[in-house]
Amino acid sequence: DGSRINVIIPPLVLNGPVVTIRRKLRRWAMEEYVALESLDEQAAELLQACVRAKVNVVFSGGTSTGKTTLVAILSQAIPESERVITIENVAELDLPKRRHWVRLIAKSPNLEGRGEVPLRTLVRNALRMRPDRIILGEARGGEALDVVQAKHSGHDGFMTVLHANSPLAALERLQTLMQMSGLEVPPASCGTQIASAIDLIVHLARFVDGSRRIAAISQVLGYSQAGGFTVEELFSLDAAGFSSNGQLQGTCRYTGVRPKFLKKFHLNNIQVPTWVTV
Repeated sequence: DGSRINVIIPPLVLNGPVVTIRRKLRRWAMEEYVALESLDEQAAELLQACVRAKVNVVFSGGTSTGKTTLVAILSQAIPESERVITIENVAELDLPKRRHWVRLIAKSPNLEGRGEVPLRTLVRNALRMRPDRIILGEARGGEALDVVQAKHSGHDGFMTVLHANSPLAALERLQTLMQMSGLEVPPASCGTQIASAIDLIVHLARFVDGSRRIAAISQVLGYSQAGGFTVEELFSLDAAGFSSNGQLQGTCRYTGVRPKFLKKFHLNNIQVPTWVTV
């Protein structure tokens, strides 16, 4: 059901066996996500339009910030006729009522260290399965290289998750993961490929009041060996302090910046929201 479990026993833990279960309590709709003020209606409209227009998106954030939940919500904007392939270490993504959905799950090695099927193998295999969309549950290693290469080979509309503390940190981590592929790819080459492959970074955070919100939606402008990655915020969290009951006030609002990926909207016959600067 998408729940996650971790078990650790002595002698690795001193105060007895510890079992951690993270339950997925429900399926969310975008309207509910907006009602919780995790993002505003304009951000929701743009993100759903970006998914339909096959914009390449990275979802970043810390643990338990709602990255997988948001991916599942936005996947509902993918046209029903498209063939979707999800690739995960653990089955977490839930894409209800999809007819063309292929679920690939990595396999851990056995006690003898044999039989492993890593994410990288599944990514390569997915490219041979005529996918319209590929969703990578989380990039953790050398499969990041194959993800970026896939985006350069015409597989647009790619979505993947990364653990990172900011949009810029997400790009830098992706660059590091690409270099873990075992191939001698120069860092500058990795950075250039990432900047041309990734269109949008959706960064989520969990705040002191327990709320999970989109903290920033940023577009990738480019990469230089001297200055690193350049990003620009399309939406920024407009925090307005805390209410009397300790709830964070404010939401992620449009900055007025023109998105650089609007060509994909036109090529895929998707209408640009009227309020977006063009």
